[in-house]
Amino acid sequence: ESSIELFDTLADTLTPQSQYFLYENYFFEAESVELFHEAGDDSDSFEGLYCRDDGQGLIKFRGGYTYTEDESGNYTVKEGRYTVSRGILTLVRLNEDGTDHYENGMLYRKRYLMAKIKITEDGKLISTSIDEQMTSSDFVSQINARKSEYSGKTVAVLSEYFFTKEMK
Repeated sequence: ESSIELFDTLADTLTPQSQYFLYENYFFEAESVELFHEAGDDSDSFEGLYCRDDGQGLIKFRGGYTYTEDESGNYTVKEGRYTVSRGILTLVRLNEDGTDHYENGMLYRKRYLMAKIKITEDGKLISTSIDEQMTSSDFVSQINARKSEYSGKTVAVLSEYFFTKEMK
C-alpha cells in the first residue's frame, strides 16, 4: 500500500517539463544538481573543483573537507566537511572558526547523491527535439554554455534530491 502511495506521489511530479537521469539504482532531476565537477581530465572524479549551479564560483572537495578561494586564489578557506557512505555524500557547513554550523539548534547538513553523467560528443545534455519542452536548470544551462569543454566527458555531479528505482 505504501509503495502504491509512493508511486502515485512520484507520478504526480514526473512531467515532460523535467529531465531525469538514471545513475546506478537512483533517479535524479537535472534541477536537483547543485554541484558539478569542473571540466578537465578528472571531471569524473568525486574530489576536485566543483562549479556551483548558481554560478557563484568554485568549491574544492579534498580529503573530507570543502574549500573556497582565499585572497590569493588558493583553495585554503575551509567551508565544510564531508563524509561518504554508499554513494551518498553528507556535507556539514563549518563556521569561520572551523566548528560545525548550527541553525536554530540543528546541525546544518545536506546529503547528496554522488552520480556521474556522460555528456554527448556534441556537448549537449538533452536532444534538440525536446529542448522546447524542458525547463532549463542552472546546471543544464551552464553545461550547454560550455559545450566544447564538456563534450564527450563523464562529469561527477552532486544531486540534492534523488530516489531509488527499486520499489519493494
